[in-house]
Amino acid sequence: VVGSAGSVMTTILDTVDGMMPTLDGPAVWGISGPASVNEGATASYTITLSGVFGAGESVSVVLAVEALSTTASGADFATTLAAAVGAAVMGNVRYAYDAATMTLTYTAVADGESGMGGLVIGLGIFNDAFVEGAETLTVALSAPASTSGVGAVVGSAGFVTTTIVDTMGAV
Repeated sequence: VVGSAGSVMTTILDTVDGMMPTLDGPAVWGISGPASVNEGATASYTITLSGVFGAGESVSVVLAVEALSTTASGADFATTLAAAVGAAVMGNVRYAYDAATMTLTYTAVADGESGMGGLVIGLGIFNDAFVEGAETLTVALSAPASTSGVGAVVGSAGFVTTTIVDTMGAV
C-alpha cells in the first residue's frame, strides 16, 4: 500500500551467506596492554575491533601516546609507536596505517567479516642510563570513524597506562 505522500519506506536486512539477518557494525575498538614493563623490554599492546562488516567497509581509529611522567616527551614515544604499528600492519591487505596522522584503518575484504581479533604492537622501551624511578605512559585510541554510516566507537577499554620500571634502581 502506498501512503498518501506516494512513498514507501523499506528496511533492507543485511544477511551473511543467506543466514539470519545481521547488522553491519557498529565498530567497537579496544586496546589492552601491560600495567608495567622494564626499561629495555618491549611492551605488547593488542588492538581489537569487533562488529560485522560489509565488503569494502572501512573503520579507523587514531592512536596516541602520552608520556605522563617520563624524562622523554610523548613525541619520542609517538615516533616509536608509529614504527611499531607500521611493522604490525605490514603485508596485511585489511590494514593501513598513516604515521603522519597516527590513524589505523581496517577494511573488510568480504561481507560478514567480524573485525580483527587482535593486532599486536610491540613498543620498545628505551633503557636509558638515568636513575630516575618509575615512569608512566598511556597509549590511547580516539576519533573512531566508519565509512558505513553505522558508526564506530571506542569501547570501555580505550586506553592503557603502563608503568616503566627503571632497571637502574629507584631514586
